[in-house]
Amino acid sequence: MQRRNAFTLIELLVVISIIALLIAILLPALGAARKAARQQQNTVNLRTLHQAALIHGQDNKTWYPGYDSKGAVKHRDEINGSYGSGIVFTAAPGHNGSYVVPRYIEMMASGILTEDHIFSPGENGEGKAVWSPAGGDPNLRHINISYAVLDLGGSISVSDQVLGNSAAQAWRDDVSSQTPVFSDRNAAVSSGESFSIWNADQWEGGVVYNDGHAEFRKDTVVETTRLGNTSIQDDELFDFANAGINGGEARGEHVRMIKRNANETVGFEY
Repeated sequence: MQRRNAFTLIELLVVISIIALLIAILLPALGAARKAARQQQNTVNLRTLHQAALIHGQDNKTWYPGYDSKGAVKHRDEINGSYGSGIVFTAAPGHNGSYVVPRYIEMMASGILTEDHIFSPGENGEGKAVWSPAGGDPNLRHINISYAVLDLGGSISVSDQVLGNSAAQAWRDDVSSQTPVFSDRNAAVSSGESFSIWNADQWEGGVVYNDGHAEFRKDTVVETTRLGNTSIQDDELFDFANAGINGGEARGEHVRMIKRNANETVGFEY
């Protein structure tokens, strides 16, 4: 009598169980690997933003986008240009070179950056969208930008000390390893909160400094920052709607928040 070579039901169940076990073991590792790859690309984007600012500064006496070669804030009418196939950039009414979007506009219009550089690979699509110049709306908006940028919108208070124009003085090529210039945005939608696209419980994200080095941080407090000739200890990256933090003491809030979508904003209204 000829015997058939086949799996028994028990053997088949054992094989299925082993495969299921391997999948359960490997999936978290694959997920972690994908997240690590996205964070690596995110770091590349942040370094590219800094390099774009540097390139702009080479033809602007070290001053970064938004400022003219004398270190003065550009008027709205000076923030314009074209991108790609005839898309014309114009800053929003009332927005001069100290605002976030006009500074990105200058780098985009000069061809230093593309839409992929300003959109984080960690974004899940909620509240943010990749800018499409052929998508019907030629205007670059906060909703298209994933990265916060050094705030140039006014004086900075540290306890009872007003630093005045220190942040503005830092918005240039000074090769400082203690000056954060770009970072992952704060994804919170109300003041006083802090979390990111990488972590729903707390902020963590990338920061690039003026000497070009980048790091992935697990908190928003930088041990020491330098703005112009001023050093700030335990500096908070984000401005929580100008509210006092850490027991009411407002520490160097100097990275302006990016709007989460077209209607909600955290930090300064702009």
